[in-house]
Amino acid sequence: YQVEHDEITVRMVMVPQTRIQVLELSHLKNALVGHVVTTLNQLELEYMLVVDNGMICGLFSAKQISKQLGRHILEEEVPAHSLAEMVHTIG
Repeated sequence: YQVEHDEITVRMVMVPQTRIQVLELSHLKNALVGHVVTTLNQLELEYMLVVDNGMICGLFSAKQISKQLGRHILEEEVPAHSLAEMVHTIG
């Protein structure tokens, strides 16, 4: 399915709100990069928002993490417990 450049709308390139995962900053206190990578992989996400008291304070980007680690993180399995499991346990 190909679309001409001038036919692309903002809606076409936005991530639907229902696909945006949000993490509370306080839940990340003991998190490691491997936790974030595993969570992005398990949830099949490219991004996760981080909030502090309801305000956006950051964003995890699979592309940026891949760039900084020098490898494609969404194509590998990381031997770590997921941040999603940690957040679920913490409540």
